[in-house]
Amino acid sequence: MDVNGLNNIQGAGKVNFDKVAKIDLSRAQAPDARKSGVDSVQISDVAKYLNAVAKMPDLRNDKVKELKAQIESGQYESMDRLKSAVSKFLEEHKNG
Repeated sequence: MDVNGLNNIQGAGKVNFDKVAKIDLSRAQAPDARKSGVDSVQISDVAKYLNAVAKMPDLRNDKVKELKAQIESGQYESMDRLKSAVSKFLEEHKNG
């Protein structure tokens, strides 16, 4: 696509497939596979961690249900919780 000023935008031109490089995918292999002839997979530490987290049971599900019920019934709000939240907010934002 060519852009020539604000009011002169031209669409994408035609692709000349004769000029596009031809790649022989039948011979393409991963670098390690060419040397050993064996495929391998490496799993990152992040993927291992995510897999472990996914296998963890929902131990706090009962706590979530309890807090949700308190919030919905209006029992969760209290002056102590409000003071604590305001104090934490002010502490986090006093230098910013």
